[in-house]
Amino acid sequence: MEPLRLVSKPVSKEEQPVLLGRIISDRIFCAYLVKGILQRAWNLVGHLRVKEMKPNIFLFTFDSEESKQRIFMEGPWSIQNKHIILKQWDPSRQLDEIDFTTTSFWVHVLGLPPSQMNKESAEIIGKQFFLKISNIQPEDEEDLRWVEFIRFKADLNALEPLVVGFDVEKEDGETGWVTL
Repeated sequence: MEPLRLVSKPVSKEEQPVLLGRIISDRIFCAYLVKGILQRAWNLVGHLRVKEMKPNIFLFTFDSEESKQRIFMEGPWSIQNKHIILKQWDPSRQLDEIDFTTTSFWVHVLGLPPSQMNKESAEIIGKQFFLKISNIQPEDEEDLRWVEFIRFKADLNALEPLVVGFDVEKEDGETGWVTL
């Protein structure tokens, strides 16, 4: 049997600023509790509507696109020490098609010697331990040599354990521990 061709009507993103979120927990959270916690944590101007789509998967509807984007970009977020993975939702996709196996975290790289505090080192670390990195900070290469850490946003597999550090080879051949 041929697949049905249904009528798709455009959904304006300005009319429906939404995010999908999945709480990583064995405990089942209710929409009322999630809304109460996140409304305060996100410090929103306007209303937040929360609808449970499946156990621990929620649809968040915002009053403005700006609020939605701020929440999405400022993450990661947690609810009662449980990570929540936020995803943009294309309304032409079914809920089961949304990939909640990847998430983003801000990573701080601590313990590098000043000569290795550079964007190239951050990119090597990113390729070794993460799916993708972006927003390497500080942005100015000169500033990188005189800060305590490099920071970047990293996409990673939410189902794998977090890497907490690694050994690095220094210029003198010695090794040292770098903390993430």
